[in-house]
Amino acid sequence: MSSEFELLQRALAGRYSLVREIGRGGMGVVFLAREAALDRLVAIKLLPPAMARDPAERERFLREARTAARLAHPHIVPIHTVEADGDVVWFAMEYIAGESLGELLREGALPADAVFRLAQEAGWALSHAHALGVIHRDVKPDNILVEAATGRTLVTDFGIAHHPELSDPRIGHGTLHYMSPEQAMGSEVDARADIYSLGVTLFHALTGRRPFEGLSGAALLTQQGSEHPPTVASLSPRAPTALATVIDRAILPDPDARWPSMEEFTKGLAAARALVPSLPVPLQRFGRHAVEHGRQLGPMAGVAAAALLGALFTNAFLDNFLGIEVAIYLLLAAISGVVAIGMVVEQVREIRALARLGYRRAAALRAIESVDVEEARVAAPVAGPAWSRRPRAIIPLGVALTVAGLMLVSSASAGIPVLIGFALSLFTPAITVSRIARIKGMQGSWWGRLLGSRVGGWLWQSATLGQGPVAEAVLGGEPTALALGGIVQSLFGELSPSEQQLLHEVPELAARLEARAMDSAAPDRTEALVALESLRLDLLRLRAGQVAATGITEDLRKLRDVGFYVDARSEI
Repeated sequence: MSSEFELLQRALAGRYSLVREIGRGGMGVVFLAREAALDRLVAIKLLPPAMARDPAERERFLREARTAARLAHPHIVPIHTVEADGDVVWFAMEYIAGESLGELLREGALPADAVFRLAQEAGWALSHAHALGVIHRDVKPDNILVEAATGRTLVTDFGIAHHPELSDPRIGHGTLHYMSPEQAMGSEVDARADIYSLGVTLFHALTGRRPFEGLSGAALLTQQGSEHPPTVASLSPRAPTALATVIDRAILPDPDARWPSMEEFTKGLAAARALVPSLPVPLQRFGRHAVEHGRQLGPMAGVAAAALLGALFTNAFLDNFLGIEVAIYLLLAAISGVVAIGMVVEQVREIRALARLGYRRAAALRAIESVDVEEARVAAPVAGPAWSRRPRAIIPLGVALTVAGLMLVSSASAGIPVLIGFALSLFTPAITVSRIARIKGMQGSWWGRLLGSRVGGWLWQSATLGQGPVAEAVLGGEPTALALGGIVQSLFGELSPSEQQLLHEVPELAARLEARAMDSAAPDRTEALVALESLRLDLLRLRAGQVAATGITEDLRKLRDVGFYVDARSEI
Protein backbone atom coordinates (compact mmCIF):
# COMPACT_ATOMS: atom_id res chain seq x y z
CA MET A 1 0.00 0.00 0.00
CA SER A 2 1.53 3.27 -1.13
CA SER A 3 1.47 6.44 0.95
CA GLU A 4 -0.87 8.02 -1.62
CA PHE A 5 -3.26 5.07 -1.30
CA GLU A 6 -3.46 5.44 2.48
CA LEU A 7 -3.76 9.23 2.34
CA LEU A 8 -6.61 9.17 -0.17
CA GLN A 9 -8.44 6.27 1.47
CA ARG A 10 -8.46 8.03 4.84
CA ALA A 11 -9.83 11.19 3.22
CA LEU A 12 -12.55 9.33 1.30
CA ALA A 13 -13.54 6.72 3.90
CA GLY A 14 -17.29 6.12 3.86
CA ARG A 15 -17.70 7.54 0.35
CA TYR A 16 -15.23 5.54 -1.72
CA SER A 17 -13.38 2.29 -1.08
CA LEU A 18 -10.08 2.12 -2.96
CA VAL A 19 -9.37 -1.22 -4.62
CA ARG A 20 -5.92 -0.87 -6.12
CA GLU A 21 -3.60 1.43 -8.04
CA ILE A 22 -4.13 1.15 -11.79
CA GLY A 23 -1.86 3.84 -13.19
CA ARG A 24 0.78 6.41 -12.38
CA GLY A 25 2.06 9.31 -14.45
CA GLY A 26 3.65 12.71 -14.25
CA MET A 27 0.42 14.44 -13.22
CA GLY A 28 -1.06 11.97 -10.78
CA VAL A 29 -1.84 8.50 -9.50
CA VAL A 30 -5.00 6.69 -10.62
CA PHE A 31 -6.83 4.25 -8.34
CA LEU A 32 -9.68 1.89 -9.01
CA ALA A 33 -12.36 2.51 -6.36
CA ARG A 34 -15.90 1.58 -5.47
CA GLU A 35 -18.37 4.40 -4.89
CA ALA A 36 -20.46 3.44 -1.86
CA ALA A 37 -23.57 5.52 -2.58
CA LEU A 38 -24.12 4.16 -6.11
CA ASP A 39 -22.23 0.86 -5.73
CA ARG A 40 -20.27 1.40 -8.92
CA LEU A 41 -16.63 1.25 -9.93
CA VAL A 42 -14.90 4.55 -10.65
CA ALA A 43 -11.35 5.71 -11.35
CA ILE A 44 -9.96 8.34 -8.99
CA LYS A 45 -7.01 10.47 -10.00
CA LEU A 46 -4.99 11.96 -7.15
CA LEU A 47 -2.50 14.79 -7.48
CA PRO A 48 0.60 13.76 -5.47
CA PRO A 49 0.74 15.79 -2.23
CA ALA A 50 4.13 17.33 -3.10
CA MET A 51 2.63 18.72 -6.31
CA ALA A 52 -0.62 19.71 -4.59
CA ARG A 53 1.36 22.21 -2.51
CA ASP A 54 2.50 23.98 -5.72
CA PRO A 55 -0.24 26.47 -6.73
CA ALA A 56 0.59 26.19 -10.44
CA GLU A 57 0.49 22.38 -10.49
CA ARG A 58 -2.64 22.37 -8.36
CA GLU A 59 -4.41 24.72 -10.76
CA ARG A 60 -3.23 22.73 -13.77
CA PHE A 61 -4.59 19.50 -12.26
CA LEU A 62 -7.95 21.05 -11.40
CA ARG A 63 -8.10 22.56 -14.89
CA GLU A 64 -7.95 19.04 -16.34
CA ALA A 65 -10.99 18.04 -14.33
CA ARG A 66 -12.93 21.20 -15.13
CA THR A 67 -12.06 21.02 -18.82
CA ALA A 68 -12.98 17.35 -19.20
CA ALA A 69 -16.18 17.85 -17.19
CA ARG A 70 -17.34 20.38 -19.81
CA LEU A 71 -16.83 17.90 -22.64
CA ALA A 72 -19.91 15.70 -22.57
CA HIS A 73 -19.29 13.22 -25.37
CA PRO A 74 -19.65 9.41 -25.71
CA HIS A 75 -15.95 9.10 -26.61
CA ILE A 76 -14.52 11.30 -23.84
CA VAL A 77 -14.09 9.83 -20.35
CA PRO A 78 -16.65 11.69 -18.17
CA ILE A 79 -15.80 13.33 -14.84
CA HIS A 80 -18.13 12.69 -11.87
CA THR A 81 -16.66 14.68 -8.96
CA VAL A 82 -13.84 17.18 -8.35
CA GLU A 83 -12.57 18.08 -4.88
CA ALA A 84 -9.61 19.80 -3.24
CA ASP A 85 -9.05 19.72 0.52
CA GLY A 86 -5.56 20.72 1.64
CA ASP A 87 -3.01 18.37 0.12
CA VAL A 88 -5.71 15.95 -1.05
CA VAL A 89 -6.67 17.08 -4.56
CA TRP A 90 -8.53 14.55 -6.68
CA PHE A 91 -11.31 13.87 -9.13
CA ALA A 92 -13.43 10.79 -9.86
CA MET A 93 -14.19 9.70 -13.40
CA GLU A 94 -15.87 6.78 -15.14
CA TYR A 95 -13.89 3.56 -14.90
CA ILE A 96 -13.23 2.12 -18.36
CA ALA A 97 -12.65 -1.62 -18.16
CA GLY A 98 -10.13 -2.24 -20.91
CA GLU A 99 -6.67 -1.19 -22.03
CA SER A 100 -5.03 1.92 -23.32
CA LEU A 101 -4.01 1.98 -26.95
CA GLY A 102 -0.43 2.21 -25.71
CA GLU A 103 -0.79 -1.16 -23.97
CA LEU A 104 -2.33 -2.72 -27.07
CA LEU A 105 0.46 -1.42 -29.32
CA ARG A 106 3.11 -3.07 -27.14
CA GLU A 107 1.82 -6.32 -28.65
CA GLY A 108 2.08 -5.08 -32.24
CA ALA A 109 0.20 -3.16 -34.91
CA LEU A 110 -3.59 -3.32 -35.17
CA PRO A 111 -5.73 -4.50 -38.11
CA ALA A 112 -6.91 -1.79 -40.50
CA ASP A 113 -10.56 -2.22 -39.45
CA ALA A 114 -9.64 -1.56 -35.81
CA VAL A 115 -7.61 1.51 -36.81
CA PHE A 116 -10.52 2.87 -38.87
CA ARG A 117 -12.88 2.62 -35.90
CA LEU A 118 -10.37 3.98 -33.41
CA ALA A 119 -9.52 6.91 -35.70
CA GLN A 120 -13.10 7.95 -36.27
CA GLU A 121 -14.19 7.71 -32.64
CA ALA A 122 -11.13 9.56 -31.31
CA GLY A 123 -11.58 12.12 -34.11
CA TRP A 124 -15.22 12.71 -33.15
CA ALA A 125 -14.21 13.24 -29.52
CA LEU A 126 -11.49 15.75 -30.37
CA SER A 127 -13.73 17.51 -32.88
CA HIS A 128 -16.26 18.03 -30.08
CA ALA A 129 -13.52 19.43 -27.84
CA HIS A 130 -12.28 21.76 -30.58
CA ALA A 131 -15.82 23.06 -31.14
CA LEU A 132 -15.76 24.21 -27.51
CA GLY A 133 -12.37 25.85 -27.93
CA VAL A 134 -10.38 23.08 -26.17
CA ILE A 135 -7.14 21.77 -27.73
CA HIS A 136 -5.95 18.56 -26.09
CA ARG A 137 -2.22 19.02 -26.86
CA ASP A 138 -1.21 15.56 -25.57
CA VAL A 139 -2.92 13.08 -27.88
CA LYS A 140 -0.97 9.82 -27.72
CA PRO A 141 -1.69 6.07 -27.37
CA ASP A 142 -1.58 6.15 -23.56
CA ASN A 143 -4.34 8.79 -23.53
CA ILE A 144 -6.69 6.76 -25.72
CA LEU A 145 -8.63 3.97 -24.00
CA VAL A 146 -10.33 0.98 -25.65
CA GLU A 147 -13.22 -0.52 -23.70
CA ALA A 148 -12.91 -4.30 -23.58
CA ALA A 149 -16.62 -5.16 -23.68
CA THR A 150 -17.60 -2.92 -26.60
CA GLY A 151 -14.38 -1.87 -28.34
CA ARG A 152 -15.43 1.77 -27.79
CA THR A 153 -12.63 4.33 -28.00
CA LEU A 154 -12.42 7.09 -25.38
CA VAL A 155 -10.03 10.03 -25.11
CA THR A 156 -8.77 10.97 -21.67
CA ASP A 157 -6.23 13.13 -19.84
CA PHE A 158 -6.97 16.74 -20.74
CA GLY A 159 -4.42 17.82 -18.13
CA ILE A 160 -2.48 20.13 -20.44
CA ALA A 161 -5.41 21.06 -22.68
CA HIS A 162 -5.49 24.64 -23.87
CA HIS A 163 -8.56 26.77 -23.36
CA PRO A 164 -8.32 30.43 -24.41
CA GLU A 165 -9.34 31.65 -20.95
CA LEU A 166 -7.09 29.32 -18.94
CA SER A 167 -3.61 28.98 -20.38
CA ASP A 168 -0.92 30.22 -22.70
CA PRO A 169 -1.17 28.26 -25.99
CA ARG A 170 2.60 28.47 -26.46
CA ILE A 171 3.57 26.45 -23.37
CA GLY A 172 5.45 23.45 -24.76
CA HIS A 173 3.93 20.59 -22.77
CA GLY A 174 3.18 17.22 -24.33
CA THR A 175 4.95 14.02 -25.40
CA LEU A 176 7.70 14.66 -27.92
CA HIS A 177 7.24 11.57 -30.11
CA TYR A 178 3.63 12.56 -30.79
CA MET A 179 3.96 16.33 -30.53
CA SER A 180 3.54 18.55 -33.59
CA PRO A 181 6.67 20.44 -34.72
CA GLU A 182 5.10 23.83 -33.98
CA GLN A 183 4.16 22.74 -30.44
CA ALA A 184 7.65 21.36 -29.83
CA MET A 185 9.14 24.70 -30.89
CA GLY A 186 6.88 26.60 -28.47
CA SER A 187 4.84 28.26 -31.22
CA GLU A 188 1.14 28.95 -30.86
CA VAL A 189 -0.93 25.85 -31.55
CA ASP A 190 -4.46 25.21 -32.75
CA ALA A 191 -6.59 22.19 -33.68
CA ARG A 192 -4.04 21.15 -36.32
CA ALA A 193 -1.60 20.23 -33.54
CA ASP A 194 -4.08 17.60 -32.30
CA ILE A 195 -4.56 16.42 -35.88
CA TYR A 196 -0.81 15.85 -36.13
CA SER A 197 -0.67 14.00 -32.81
CA LEU A 198 -3.65 11.81 -33.68
CA GLY A 199 -2.10 11.14 -37.08
CA VAL A 200 1.16 9.97 -35.47
CA THR A 201 -0.85 7.79 -33.07
CA LEU A 202 -2.72 6.17 -35.97
CA PHE A 203 0.53 5.78 -37.92
CA HIS A 204 1.90 3.88 -34.93
CA ALA A 205 -1.26 1.76 -34.65
CA LEU A 206 -1.21 0.79 -38.33
CA THR A 207 2.54 0.25 -38.88
CA GLY A 208 3.76 -0.74 -35.41
CA ARG A 209 6.19 2.19 -35.10
CA ARG A 210 6.23 5.99 -35.00
CA PRO A 211 7.30 8.15 -37.97
CA PHE A 212 10.34 9.43 -36.07
CA GLU A 213 12.10 7.35 -33.42
CA GLY A 214 14.80 9.69 -32.11
CA LEU A 215 15.79 8.90 -28.53
CA SER A 216 16.33 12.47 -27.38
CA GLY A 217 14.36 15.65 -27.75
CA ALA A 218 17.10 17.24 -29.84
CA ALA A 219 17.23 14.25 -32.21
CA LEU A 220 13.46 14.27 -32.64
CA LEU A 221 13.36 17.99 -33.31
CA THR A 222 16.15 17.59 -35.88
CA GLN A 223 14.27 14.78 -37.64
CA GLN A 224 10.99 16.68 -37.64
CA GLY A 225 12.62 19.81 -38.94
CA SER A 226 14.86 18.31 -41.61
CA GLU A 227 13.18 15.08 -42.74
CA HIS A 228 9.90 14.37 -44.43
CA PRO A 229 7.94 11.74 -42.45
CA PRO A 230 7.82 8.27 -44.03
CA THR A 231 4.55 7.24 -45.63
CA VAL A 232 2.34 4.55 -44.18
CA ALA A 233 2.71 2.53 -47.39
CA SER A 234 6.50 2.48 -47.07
CA LEU A 235 6.20 0.59 -43.76
CA SER A 236 2.89 -1.24 -44.21
CA PRO A 237 2.36 -1.96 -47.93
CA ARG A 238 -0.86 -3.90 -47.32
CA ALA A 239 -2.58 -1.06 -45.44
CA PRO A 240 -5.64 0.32 -47.28
CA THR A 241 -4.41 3.06 -49.60
CA ALA A 242 -7.26 5.44 -48.73
CA LEU A 243 -6.59 5.18 -44.98
CA ALA A 244 -2.85 5.57 -45.50
CA THR A 245 -3.43 8.75 -47.53
CA VAL A 246 -5.56 10.31 -44.78
CA ILE A 247 -2.91 9.58 -42.13
CA ASP A 248 -0.03 10.74 -44.33
CA ARG A 249 -1.69 14.13 -44.75
CA ALA A 250 -2.31 14.45 -40.99
CA ILE A 251 1.41 14.16 -40.11
CA LEU A 252 2.80 16.68 -42.58
CA PRO A 253 5.19 19.08 -40.80
CA ASP A 254 3.54 22.20 -42.27
CA PRO A 255 0.25 22.87 -40.40
CA ASP A 256 -1.26 24.51 -43.49
CA ALA A 257 -0.72 21.30 -45.47
CA ARG A 258 -2.59 19.13 -42.95
CA TRP A 259 -6.33 18.69 -42.69
CA PRO A 260 -7.77 22.13 -41.87
CA SER A 261 -9.90 20.84 -38.98
CA MET A 262 -10.62 17.67 -37.04
CA GLU A 263 -14.08 17.64 -38.58
CA GLU A 264 -12.55 17.54 -42.07
CA PHE A 265 -10.16 14.85 -40.87
CA THR A 266 -13.04 12.61 -39.73
CA LYS A 267 -14.86 13.26 -43.02
CA GLY A 268 -11.72 12.14 -44.84
CA LEU A 269 -11.69 8.98 -42.73
CA ALA A 270 -15.35 8.28 -43.55
CA ALA A 271 -14.67 8.71 -47.27
CA ALA A 272 -11.65 6.42 -47.00
CA ARG A 273 -13.70 3.79 -45.18
CA ALA A 274 -16.27 3.84 -47.97
CA LEU A 275 -13.51 3.02 -50.47
CA VAL A 276 -12.48 -0.11 -48.54
CA PRO A 277 -15.29 -2.63 -49.03
CA SER A 278 -15.94 -5.41 -46.56
CA LEU A 279 -14.24 -8.61 -47.54
CA PRO A 280 -16.40 -10.99 -49.57
CA VAL A 281 -17.78 -13.98 -47.70
CA PRO A 282 -15.32 -16.55 -49.16
CA LEU A 283 -12.37 -14.43 -48.03
CA GLN A 284 -13.92 -13.94 -44.59
CA ARG A 285 -14.30 -17.71 -44.21
CA PHE A 286 -10.76 -18.34 -45.38
CA GLY A 287 -9.34 -15.80 -42.93
CA ARG A 288 -11.26 -17.23 -39.97
CA HIS A 289 -10.24 -20.81 -40.78
CA ALA A 290 -6.61 -19.80 -41.26
CA VAL A 291 -6.58 -18.21 -37.81
CA GLU A 292 -8.14 -21.32 -36.27
CA HIS A 293 -5.55 -23.55 -37.95
CA GLY A 294 -2.78 -21.22 -36.76
CA ARG A 295 -3.93 -21.62 -33.17
CA GLN A 296 -4.09 -25.41 -33.35
CA LEU A 297 -1.23 -26.38 -35.60
CA GLY A 298 1.62 -25.06 -33.41
CA PRO A 299 0.73 -27.10 -30.31
CA MET A 300 0.01 -30.22 -32.40
CA ALA A 301 3.35 -29.93 -34.17
CA GLY A 302 4.98 -29.37 -30.77
CA VAL A 303 3.50 -32.60 -29.42
CA ALA A 304 4.60 -34.54 -32.52
CA ALA A 305 8.16 -33.20 -32.31
CA ALA A 306 8.31 -33.81 -28.56
CA ALA A 307 7.08 -37.39 -29.00
CA LEU A 308 9.77 -38.13 -31.60
CA LEU A 309 12.48 -36.64 -29.40
CA GLY A 310 11.07 -38.56 -26.46
CA ALA A 311 11.30 -41.83 -28.39
CA LEU A 312 14.93 -41.15 -29.31
CA PHE A 313 15.86 -39.98 -25.81
CA THR A 314 14.12 -42.86 -24.04
CA ASN A 315 15.54 -45.47 -26.42
CA ALA A 316 19.04 -44.22 -25.65
CA PHE A 317 18.53 -45.12 -21.96
CA LEU A 318 16.62 -48.40 -22.42
CA ASP A 319 17.98 -51.78 -23.42
CA ASN A 320 14.88 -52.77 -25.34
CA PHE A 321 15.00 -51.01 -28.72
CA LEU A 322 11.22 -51.01 -29.06
CA GLY A 323 10.13 -50.96 -25.44
CA ILE A 324 6.63 -50.02 -24.42
CA GLU A 325 7.68 -46.45 -23.57
CA VAL A 326 9.24 -45.93 -26.98
CA ALA A 327 6.21 -47.46 -28.69
CA ILE A 328 3.85 -45.09 -26.85
CA TYR A 329 5.96 -42.12 -27.90
CA LEU A 330 5.94 -43.24 -31.52
CA LEU A 331 2.16 -43.79 -31.45
CA LEU A 332 1.57 -40.29 -30.05
CA ALA A 333 3.94 -38.81 -32.62
CA ALA A 334 2.04 -40.57 -35.39
CA ILE A 335 -1.37 -39.40 -34.14
CA SER A 336 -0.24 -35.79 -33.65
CA GLY A 337 1.52 -35.79 -37.01
CA VAL A 338 -1.56 -37.10 -38.83
CA VAL A 339 -3.73 -34.40 -37.22
CA ALA A 340 -1.21 -31.67 -38.17
CA ILE A 341 -0.97 -32.98 -41.74
CA GLY A 342 -4.77 -33.06 -41.90
CA MET A 343 -4.87 -29.36 -41.02
CA VAL A 344 -2.40 -28.58 -43.78
CA VAL A 345 -4.42 -30.61 -46.29
CA GLU A 346 -7.60 -28.80 -45.24
CA GLN A 347 -5.91 -25.44 -45.71
CA VAL A 348 -4.66 -26.48 -49.16
CA ARG A 349 -8.21 -27.46 -50.07
CA GLU A 350 -9.47 -24.04 -49.01
CA ILE A 351 -6.71 -22.37 -51.05
CA ARG A 352 -7.89 -24.25 -54.13
CA ALA A 353 -11.51 -23.24 -53.49
CA LEU A 354 -10.46 -19.60 -53.10
CA ALA A 355 -8.36 -19.70 -56.26
CA ARG A 356 -11.29 -21.13 -58.23
CA LEU A 357 -13.21 -17.95 -57.38
CA GLY A 358 -10.44 -15.83 -58.88
CA TYR A 359 -8.57 -14.76 -55.75
CA ARG A 360 -4.80 -14.75 -55.61
CA ARG A 361 -2.31 -14.98 -52.80
CA ALA A 362 -2.41 -11.24 -51.98
CA ALA A 363 -6.16 -11.45 -51.35
CA ALA A 364 -5.69 -14.48 -49.09
CA LEU A 365 -3.03 -12.62 -47.10
CA ARG A 366 -5.33 -9.66 -46.63
CA ALA A 367 -8.14 -11.98 -45.53
CA ILE A 368 -5.93 -13.40 -42.79
CA GLU A 369 -4.75 -9.96 -41.69
CA SER A 370 -8.33 -8.69 -41.55
CA VAL A 371 -9.33 -11.15 -38.85
CA ASP A 372 -10.01 -9.24 -35.66
CA VAL A 373 -6.90 -9.91 -33.59
CA GLU A 374 -8.46 -8.04 -30.69
CA GLU A 375 -11.30 -10.53 -30.46
CA ALA A 376 -8.84 -13.41 -30.20
CA ARG A 377 -6.84 -11.53 -27.55
CA VAL A 378 -9.94 -10.79 -25.47
CA ALA A 379 -11.21 -14.36 -25.79
CA ALA A 380 -7.88 -15.82 -24.64
CA PRO A 381 -5.98 -13.17 -22.68
CA VAL A 382 -2.44 -13.81 -21.53
CA ALA A 383 -2.67 -13.97 -17.74
CA GLY A 384 -0.24 -14.76 -14.97
CA PRO A 385 2.71 -13.02 -13.33
CA ALA A 386 4.97 -10.71 -15.31
CA TRP A 387 7.77 -13.27 -15.70
CA SER A 388 5.34 -15.74 -17.29
CA ARG A 389 4.57 -13.23 -20.05
CA ARG A 390 8.18 -13.19 -21.25
CA PRO A 391 9.15 -15.84 -23.87
CA ARG A 392 12.76 -15.83 -22.65
CA ALA A 393 11.55 -16.98 -19.23
CA ILE A 394 9.12 -19.57 -20.59
CA ILE A 395 11.52 -21.32 -23.00
CA PRO A 396 14.09 -22.52 -20.41
CA LEU A 397 11.29 -23.56 -18.07
CA GLY A 398 9.64 -25.60 -20.82
CA VAL A 399 12.95 -27.22 -21.76
CA ALA A 400 13.69 -28.06 -18.12
CA LEU A 401 10.30 -29.68 -17.55
CA THR A 402 10.54 -31.61 -20.81
CA VAL A 403 13.97 -33.02 -19.92
CA ALA A 404 12.71 -33.89 -16.43
CA GLY A 405 9.82 -35.80 -17.95
CA LEU A 406 12.07 -37.72 -20.33
CA MET A 407 14.39 -38.68 -17.49
CA LEU A 408 11.45 -39.91 -15.42
CA VAL A 409 10.31 -42.13 -18.28
CA SER A 410 13.78 -43.52 -18.94
CA SER A 411 14.59 -44.17 -15.28
CA ALA A 412 11.33 -45.79 -14.20
CA SER A 413 9.94 -49.02 -15.58
CA ALA A 414 6.29 -48.63 -14.57
CA GLY A 415 3.76 -46.82 -12.44
CA ILE A 416 2.92 -43.21 -11.73
CA PRO A 417 6.42 -41.78 -12.48
CA VAL A 418 6.16 -42.97 -16.08
CA LEU A 419 2.75 -41.31 -16.52
CA ILE A 420 4.04 -38.07 -15.03
CA GLY A 421 7.08 -38.25 -17.29
CA PHE A 422 4.93 -38.74 -20.39
CA ALA A 423 2.76 -35.77 -19.45
CA LEU A 424 5.73 -33.48 -18.79
CA SER A 425 7.66 -34.46 -21.90
CA LEU A 426 4.69 -34.23 -24.28
CA PHE A 427 2.42 -31.48 -23.12
CA THR A 428 4.99 -29.06 -21.72
CA PRO A 429 6.36 -28.30 -25.23
CA ALA A 430 2.83 -27.89 -26.58
CA ILE A 431 1.82 -25.51 -23.80
CA THR A 432 5.11 -23.62 -24.11
CA VAL A 433 4.73 -23.16 -27.88
CA SER A 434 1.10 -22.10 -27.47
CA ARG A 435 1.87 -19.56 -24.73
CA ILE A 436 4.80 -18.02 -26.60
CA ALA A 437 2.59 -17.70 -29.68
CA ARG A 438 -0.08 -15.95 -27.62
CA ILE A 439 2.44 -13.55 -26.08
CA LYS A 440 3.90 -12.68 -29.47
CA GLY A 441 0.45 -12.45 -31.08
CA MET A 442 1.44 -14.98 -33.74
CA GLN A 443 -1.38 -17.52 -33.45
CA GLY A 444 -3.74 -15.66 -35.71
CA SER A 445 -1.06 -14.75 -38.24
CA TRP A 446 0.75 -18.11 -38.49
CA TRP A 447 -0.70 -18.95 -41.88
CA GLY A 448 -0.30 -15.34 -42.93
CA ARG A 449 3.42 -15.47 -42.21
CA LEU A 450 3.70 -18.76 -44.04
CA LEU A 451 1.74 -17.63 -47.11
CA GLY A 452 3.69 -14.37 -47.21
CA SER A 453 7.02 -16.19 -47.41
CA ARG A 454 8.72 -17.91 -50.34
CA VAL A 455 7.50 -21.21 -48.97
CA GLY A 456 3.98 -19.78 -49.06
CA GLY A 457 4.39 -18.84 -52.71
CA TRP A 458 5.45 -22.37 -53.52
CA LEU A 459 2.58 -23.76 -51.45
CA TRP A 460 0.05 -21.55 -53.27
CA GLN A 461 1.36 -22.60 -56.68
CA SER A 462 1.35 -26.27 -55.68
CA ALA A 463 -2.16 -26.06 -54.23
CA THR A 464 -3.56 -24.50 -57.40
CA LEU A 465 -1.87 -26.82 -59.92
CA GLY A 466 -4.20 -28.08 -62.64
CA GLN A 467 -6.87 -25.44 -62.16
CA GLY A 468 -6.10 -23.52 -65.32
CA PRO A 469 -6.38 -19.75 -65.78
CA VAL A 470 -9.02 -17.95 -63.73
CA ALA A 471 -10.18 -14.34 -63.76
CA GLU A 472 -8.63 -12.40 -60.91
CA ALA A 473 -11.02 -11.00 -58.30
CA VAL A 474 -9.55 -7.65 -57.31
CA LEU A 475 -10.29 -6.29 -53.85
CA GLY A 476 -12.21 -3.05 -54.15
CA GLY A 477 -13.56 -4.24 -57.50
CA GLU A 478 -14.53 -7.82 -56.70
CA PRO A 479 -17.17 -9.65 -58.73
CA THR A 480 -20.66 -8.32 -58.11
CA ALA A 481 -21.87 -11.68 -56.84
CA LEU A 482 -19.24 -11.72 -54.12
CA ALA A 483 -19.94 -8.13 -53.14
CA LEU A 484 -23.68 -8.85 -52.90
CA GLY A 485 -23.04 -12.00 -50.91
CA GLY A 486 -20.88 -10.11 -48.44
CA ILE A 487 -23.57 -7.41 -48.00
CA VAL A 488 -26.27 -10.04 -47.41
CA GLN A 489 -24.16 -11.75 -44.75
CA SER A 490 -23.41 -8.42 -43.08
CA LEU A 491 -27.07 -7.34 -43.05
CA PHE A 492 -28.11 -10.69 -41.63
CA GLY A 493 -25.63 -10.22 -38.80
CA GLU A 494 -27.36 -6.95 -37.85
CA LEU A 495 -30.75 -8.63 -37.34
CA SER A 496 -32.19 -9.37 -33.92
CA PRO A 497 -31.86 -12.96 -32.61
CA SER A 498 -35.56 -13.64 -33.24
CA GLU A 499 -35.31 -12.41 -36.83
CA GLN A 500 -32.16 -14.44 -37.41
CA GLN A 501 -33.93 -17.53 -36.11
CA LEU A 502 -36.89 -16.95 -38.42
CA LEU A 503 -34.58 -16.33 -41.42
CA HIS A 504 -31.95 -18.89 -40.41
CA GLU A 505 -31.49 -20.19 -43.95
CA VAL A 506 -30.42 -16.82 -45.41
CA PRO A 507 -26.64 -17.15 -44.81
CA GLU A 508 -26.42 -20.58 -46.42
CA LEU A 509 -28.72 -19.56 -49.25
CA ALA A 510 -26.57 -16.49 -49.96
CA ALA A 511 -23.40 -18.60 -49.97
CA ARG A 512 -24.90 -21.15 -52.38
CA LEU A 513 -26.24 -18.51 -54.73
CA GLU A 514 -22.91 -16.73 -54.58
CA ALA A 515 -21.15 -19.89 -55.74
CA ARG A 516 -23.68 -20.45 -58.52
CA ALA A 517 -23.39 -16.85 -59.75
CA MET A 518 -19.59 -17.18 -59.84
CA ASP A 519 -19.70 -20.42 -61.84
CA SER A 520 -19.15 -19.39 -65.46
CA ALA A 521 -20.45 -22.77 -66.63
CA ALA A 522 -23.77 -22.50 -64.76
CA PRO A 523 -26.67 -21.81 -67.17
CA ASP A 524 -28.65 -19.88 -64.55
CA ARG A 525 -25.90 -17.74 -63.04
CA THR A 526 -27.78 -14.54 -63.95
CA GLU A 527 -30.89 -15.77 -62.14
CA ALA A 528 -28.74 -16.54 -59.09
CA LEU A 529 -27.37 -12.99 -59.18
CA VAL A 530 -30.92 -11.62 -59.36
CA ALA A 531 -31.84 -13.76 -56.35
CA LEU A 532 -28.91 -12.35 -54.37
CA GLU A 533 -30.03 -8.84 -55.23
CA SER A 534 -33.53 -9.70 -54.05
CA LEU A 535 -32.16 -10.95 -50.75
CA ARG A 536 -30.15 -7.77 -50.26
CA LEU A 537 -33.13 -5.52 -50.94
CA ASP A 538 -35.39 -7.53 -48.63
CA LEU A 539 -32.89 -7.26 -45.77
CA LEU A 540 -32.45 -3.53 -46.38
CA ARG A 541 -36.23 -3.08 -46.23
CA LEU A 542 -36.36 -5.14 -43.05
CA ARG A 543 -33.68 -3.01 -41.42
CA ALA A 544 -35.58 0.17 -42.40
CA GLY A 545 -38.82 -1.20 -40.90
CA GLN A 546 -40.56 -1.32 -44.28
CA VAL A 547 -41.32 -5.04 -44.13
CA ALA A 548 -41.68 -7.73 -41.48
CA ALA A 549 -39.42 -10.78 -41.29
CA THR A 550 -42.44 -12.95 -42.10
CA GLY A 551 -42.71 -11.17 -45.44
CA ILE A 552 -39.18 -12.18 -46.36
CA THR A 553 -39.87 -15.83 -45.58
CA GLU A 554 -42.36 -15.78 -48.46
CA ASP A 555 -39.59 -14.59 -50.82
CA LEU A 556 -37.34 -17.37 -49.56
CA ARG A 557 -40.06 -19.88 -50.38
CA LYS A 558 -40.25 -18.53 -53.92
CA LEU A 559 -36.50 -18.88 -54.31
CA ARG A 560 -36.72 -22.51 -53.24
CA ASP A 561 -39.64 -23.11 -55.58
CA VAL A 562 -37.74 -21.93 -58.64
CA GLY A 563 -34.89 -24.24 -57.76
CA PHE A 564 -32.11 -21.77 -56.92
CA TYR A 565 -31.68 -23.05 -53.40
CA VAL A 566 -31.72 -26.77 -54.20
CA ASP A 567 -29.56 -26.41 -57.30
CA ALA A 568 -27.04 -24.20 -55.55
CA ARG A 569 -26.75 -26.67 -52.66
CA SER A 570 -25.68 -29.36 -55.11
CA GLU A 571 -22.93 -27.17 -56.55
CA ILE A 572 -20.83 -26.59 -53.43
